[in-house]
Amino acid sequence: MRKKYTDKTYLKGVSRYSVATRKLKGQDTYIVVKNILEIDEPFIKNVTLIDNGYYILEYTPIDKLYNARAFIDKELNTVSYYFDISLGNGVENGRPYYDDLFLDIVYGADTDNNVKVLDEEELLEALDRGAITKKEFDLAHSVCTKLVEEIKDNRNSFINMNKKEIIGHIQMLEIGDLFE
Repeated sequence: MRKKYTDKTYLKGVSRYSVATRKLKGQDTYIVVKNILEIDEPFIKNVTLIDNGYYILEYTPIDKLYNARAFIDKELNTVSYYFDISLGNGVENGRPYYDDLFLDIVYGADTDNNVKVLDEEELLEALDRGAITKKEFDLAHSVCTKLVEEIKDNRNSFINMNKKEIIGHIQMLEIGDLFE
């Protein structure tokens, strides 16, 4: 497993960015908003996911076994979602993190709005080399299956969140309404 800090993920080739981390009011959930100010070249997977002026919004619920990420364009439209299945999430020195359990889900314009499960071979390789246990392997599949159903049924709280409002609150520093 790999511990990943959400304020540092998906920044390859990014030379300048701003980042804000906040805890959602009344929830044990953290939001990290990264505004990409300068990137060497756009990150494209069928559609542009990261470019100058784009945002990456990370959602780390401490009580769930996934971390979610939204790629948001300059006009504040969500382009795509990426979910990392995790063994657990936490906060260390004010920085949210997740323990990546290899299995991922992507959903959005880059998949023609189909839900796709990624990296099943990476999960199996981790099991084969002893990086994870059979119990962790099974947990990853169980969490993934439930999350796919939640996404398909439009019940995922992160997908249903108003991301424009979150970015707007952070930009305007009006964090009293949504954040602690």
